[in-house]
Amino acid sequence: MTLLKMKDTTYLEYAKERNSLSSSAVEGMLLRGEKLLAQTPLVNTLVHGGSVFFPHASIMECGDQVAAAALASLLACKESGKNQILALGVLHGFVEPLYSLVKDMRMGRDLLKNPHRRIYGPGLPLQENLSGEFSLDNFHFLLRDAAQFLHMEMPSVISRYIPLVNGEPKSIPEIGDLQKLAKESIIIATADPMHHGIAYGTPPEKCLPISPAAYELASRIIDGALSFLSGDDLDAFQKYCWDNRSDADNVGQILRFLLGPLKGVIHDLKLINVEKLYPENCHPSWVAAALIELMPLLGDPE
Repeated sequence: MTLLKMKDTTYLEYAKERNSLSSSAVEGMLLRGEKLLAQTPLVNTLVHGGSVFFPHASIMECGDQVAAAALASLLACKESGKNQILALGVLHGFVEPLYSLVKDMRMGRDLLKNPHRRIYGPGLPLQENLSGEFSLDNFHFLLRDAAQFLHMEMPSVISRYIPLVNGEPKSIPEIGDLQKLAKESIIIATADPMHHGIAYGTPPEKCLPISPAAYELASRIIDGALSFLSGDDLDAFQKYCWDNRSDADNVGQILRFLLGPLKGVIHDLKLINVEKLYPENCHPSWVAAALIELMPLLGDPE
């Protein structure tokens, strides 16, 4: 399976999109997010110990989903009395050594004691490994406007990225600190739960353009991944994510560890053409952007 490497400037292209948005465009995005949120129980789920997956693809294509997550997290803070959001991001690993370490891990190399297997975030060590990372940028961009939209004060927002989980979240250094933060926070996470096409190593004969058949495939694959989160086989979840090019592999394992068994429900799904993010011709290539509820089931977190 040959995977193409995303342009190093993707984070800049996404920043350019955000900077191009007028205040009325942002307000329209929030209004669409509010309408989407009203069709879901996401606020109640966040208040009662669940979480939400939101996408990190182009804000022009899935901004309403990100807006719904931002609004939900703020309203959950208000209803729960918590004044802190813990946002879990995807660390794509655009720079070395993380880029190579991800490949090594998938080939079976033991990285348990590797110093780069750790929790990342603003103010934490090894900031250089966050270079070019964009997975929480759209959320942060919309959250402040969402607070103004709701006439609310901004809560504290803590961003964390945890790569190289590899089925063993308990062994990640300082995971106890993350557990303490989680107990004091409304917890949300980003993930694009399926990538498909030439850019992602899908055999040409199996590539589907964006179509009803592609939507059916994406729904089935995503539901399959979510089903693992109700159990405790994190290795199987991780392998399923790798096989289906989901970047929920690490954040999903962390959420399962922090919150216990979860039931996932897709509330909104879009397929987004991402061919422009790659230097080579890679038609068709798309990513699934979804707003997903993660409801806590009976049982206690680890």
